[in-house]
Amino acid sequence: MELSLVDQLREKLEKAKLSREELQRIFPPSVFKKDRHEAPPYVPYSFQKQKQEALKRLNQPGIPVKPKIPRSQVKKYLKEFAEAKEAGRFAHLPPEQLARLEEEVKAAASDADKASELEEFLRAVREEEGHQQGAEGVDVRGLEEGKLFEPRQEPFVPPPIEEVIPPPPEFPADPWQAFLDYMAATEGQESQVKMGLEGHVIERGMHKGKGVAVFTSGGDSQGMNAAVRAVVRMGLYVGARVFFIKEGYQGMVDGGDHIVEATWSSVSGIIHKGGTVIGSARCKDFRDREGRMKAAKNLIKRGITNLVVIGGDGSLTGANLFKQDWPALLQLLLKKGEITEEEKAKNTHLNIVGMVGSIDNDFCGTDMTIGTDSALHRIIEAVDAIASTAYSHQRCFILEVMGRHCGYLSLSGSIATEADFMFIPEYPPEHDWPAKMCEKLESVICDQLGFDTRITVLGHVQRGGSPSAFDRLLGCRMGAEAVLALMEATSDTEPCVISLDGNQAVRVPLMACVLKTQAVARAMQDRNWEQAVQMRGRSFARNLETYKMLTRLRPPKPLEGKGGFNLGVMHIGAPACGMNAAVRSFVRNSIYRGDTVYGIHDGVDGLVEGNIQEMTWSEVTGWVGQGGAFLGTKRTLPDKYLDQLYEARGKYPEFCIPMVVIPATISNNVPGSDFSLGCDTSLNEIVEICDRIRQSAQGTKRRVFVVETMGGYCGYLATLAGLAGGADAAYIYEESFGIQELQLDVYHMAAKMAEGVQRGLVLRNENANENYTTDFIFRLYSEEGKGIFSCRKNVLGHMQQGGSPSVFDRNMGTKMAAKAVNWMTEEMLKYRRQDGSVFCDEASTAVLLGLQKRVYQFQPVAELKRQTDWDRRIPLNEWWLKLRPLLRILAKHDAAYHEEGINVKEVEEALD
Repeated sequence: MELSLVDQLREKLEKAKLSREELQRIFPPSVFKKDRHEAPPYVPYSFQKQKQEALKRLNQPGIPVKPKIPRSQVKKYLKEFAEAKEAGRFAHLPPEQLARLEEEVKAAASDADKASELEEFLRAVREEEGHQQGAEGVDVRGLEEGKLFEPRQEPFVPPPIEEVIPPPPEFPADPWQAFLDYMAATEGQESQVKMGLEGHVIERGMHKGKGVAVFTSGGDSQGMNAAVRAVVRMGLYVGARVFFIKEGYQGMVDGGDHIVEATWSSVSGIIHKGGTVIGSARCKDFRDREGRMKAAKNLIKRGITNLVVIGGDGSLTGANLFKQDWPALLQLLLKKGEITEEEKAKNTHLNIVGMVGSIDNDFCGTDMTIGTDSALHRIIEAVDAIASTAYSHQRCFILEVMGRHCGYLSLSGSIATEADFMFIPEYPPEHDWPAKMCEKLESVICDQLGFDTRITVLGHVQRGGSPSAFDRLLGCRMGAEAVLALMEATSDTEPCVISLDGNQAVRVPLMACVLKTQAVARAMQDRNWEQAVQMRGRSFARNLETYKMLTRLRPPKPLEGKGGFNLGVMHIGAPACGMNAAVRSFVRNSIYRGDTVYGIHDGVDGLVEGNIQEMTWSEVTGWVGQGGAFLGTKRTLPDKYLDQLYEARGKYPEFCIPMVVIPATISNNVPGSDFSLGCDTSLNEIVEICDRIRQSAQGTKRRVFVVETMGGYCGYLATLAGLAGGADAAYIYEESFGIQELQLDVYHMAAKMAEGVQRGLVLRNENANENYTTDFIFRLYSEEGKGIFSCRKNVLGHMQQGGSPSVFDRNMGTKMAAKAVNWMTEEMLKYRRQDGSVFCDEASTAVLLGLQKRVYQFQPVAELKRQTDWDRRIPLNEWWLKLRPLLRILAKHDAAYHEEGINVKEVEEALD
């Protein structure tokens, strides 16, 4: 309203065209006051700006700034004069001259221009009586003229500027905010995650002269020895000097015999051992700068500026603070005379690469930490053993597992063992959980139900024992990649953590991982459970959802408009561990959605013969931990009776339904998937058997074992078992070899034996070569090794199919089947007809569910046919072949390189 009146008034005044004098007669003078008195514009005038302008006025151009004398030095001057006065050094002076002298001393004590003269005067006062000028006291001529402490007419020389030493770094008080700030600062930059160098050409001796040290810190975990072994051997391979730091940070601080140079043979025979052979300890001294100074000095004296840290988030955080504090530590050491200028110049920066060794799997940034898989093995072994006595006495067992503030071990162990109830920090139970538990189990709590209950605390059993095949492989790959990352690092390189992203080793910024890990702890402290679960990662969140679904009290009622379908499940081919877990998950997921599930026994033969029966929720109880295939399986393929199921759609409309294949074979030779059900269990069996074979010859002289593995034409088992078992060679079909390669490997074995190695291991895939059979290789080693070593042969056979499935195969089968049900439900709803039947003949409705890197993908089988060598039943591209160079590098020996070089040259000359 007021604004409209103003507009109307403005229009009338513009039409009237009145002058300023006429307007002043109409309107009061206050209206025009602003025209006569205008306020100056506001200019920000900060304290910092005032300070700078004041300094400019004080520091006139051309006039040097007087250095300020410290207050402690002024007190020292005045104290010396007072002591001399009390001693009677100025007793010969009249009182007025003494008073004037005292005033002049006080003025000179705080005047930098007169400081040198005052020091000279006080030095004369301190001299002996016989050397003083004048027999009655100190000569103070010039006092009457007021020139006793006049500065000498010499050019001004500014005092040296003392090097500023920064304070010790501190960890941020709010890790979550620090993590957000870090991510915001790096947004838009080049990806912080760097791909590793697995599969690349790595030249021997390419980084000569560099010093690398490796140590383990914090709690121990299985697989640390494999990582230490890989660091040492890869470091020696690239030409670096490698050092052990024993007892973690404490050994770094103490120095002396705790830091020793490593050799190739010093890590022989440790890959199968649990714990850490170089020791681990927690160190309070390293938290203080004084302790870090000692550690820095010990490293500098040995020329070590590259550190491989194997530990948890606390150890990695300490390493990062050490790197940040390194320049200040060098300044302090130089100032104290502990190191020389030359040593400081040679060791200007410290490079840090971390590997996470922790059974808790509580570190953000990696799919799995070293030791987690082995700890899960211990857990399921204990649960499988307890289950038999629990069923015998109808008891309930409450099992406590490790994990500290992370529920990964409990969550994964619950899925792998069919636990009925679970307690983890990220998923606290509801307020009425006792009632729900009793309803669910019908026996658990003694006070309410009167049934017997037992509590078992596994404790440090979970940290002990031999590491699993996965943890050995993880340690080998991470250790080798850590060395390569250090060799490429510069002063500007950010510390990184070697992580596993799917099947690829990658380098992730250390601070981003540490801050996010600490932020998870803060989210749990704030009781923000949903955020904590999401920050743990996609795998953790998916596992939690799978657990919730599989452990419901009873299947729900069918949802309107959904469900009501009939689904079938069957096995085709050889049995593989994990099949039963997949069937259990498939049955319960389908029933949960209101569908009916039919089990087809004995594979394709059972489908033809009609050996089919409906499966219930309770029928699959206890299937997860069982090996083999309860539904039965045969190697019969569909083409015995008709074309492949997908290709038979044109002839038989009954096959125009959604079909999904879950890869299950110990050979791991299915195209479209990096892993198959059963291959992890088989790999663990092979590695464990090889450990026992080598242990059986513990009391004998030098011996080499030639072991044949399964796998058809696929060399996956031989290659990864060789890497995990520390084999000297692994012969496979995909990598051709001849008599020259066999001969060189025999020379290599002889060289190792000459240096003190007692055991040798050679693996051969069953179809590696039709002429160079296992028996041929055994006879070759036996003949060429006469007088040096003996040889034995082992064909593992069906033991490799395993007994109880591993944690990986149990959980992989469970998750894959759950995803298969979701996909099939969506497809059936999409292609359902009016009469309720389902018809689909598109290629996209017959798929294989594969795990590639870290993503589950549904791929049409028609497309996968082009990626397969059907004659040999292997994929055309196999990701694990990039690990072959690492197997050779870690198996080689310094003495063998020279021998091999000579023989290769001789062979080449003979061929020419």
